[in-house]
Amino acid sequence: FEKAGVAKVRQLKGSFLENWLDNGYQGTMSWMERNTDKRTDPDKYMLGVKSIISLALNYYFEDPPRKPGTAQVSRYAVGRDYHTVIREKLQLLCDFIEELMPGAETKVAVDDAPVMDKIWAAYAGIGWIGKHSNLITRDFGSYVFLAEILLSEELIYDREIPDYCGTCT
Repeated sequence: FEKAGVAKVRQLKGSFLENWLDNGYQGTMSWMERNTDKRTDPDKYMLGVKSIISLALNYYFEDPPRKPGTAQVSRYAVGRDYHTVIREKLQLLCDFIEELMPGAETKVAVDDAPVMDKIWAAYAGIGWIGKHSNLITRDFGSYVFLAEILLSEELIYDREIPDYCGTCT
């Protein structure tokens, strides 16, 4: 992972998600309406969670040359399924954490889990949420996959960073 930060667990009641759903912005993505209790209260996803380690993996690469008339695939979809790649990396990191902290419990989350990855990444100081609703990092822009490790132990928490978007609309 290129970036890591730690956020103190808190409930996200009245969060961006609830406002977003209330406004109907999910459109036909009805799955966004499921598990809102787990999305807004991490303790309902992992009982006893105290810290969330947020991680970012850069996926930007230069576009390879392609023949005219061939399809272009989004950068994030090139190669192995990123869910599998990230879960493998997360499991190695969890094994390491559990070795360092015997008795610690961990649970992983990639973007298909009911965890607000962008919000936790912002709380952990990895970046800020831009007006396009994606997390932006100073180093990689929005070209990052996000993942979390929920941890039963308290850690030293990182600070949020400022929103560098400015006044554009």
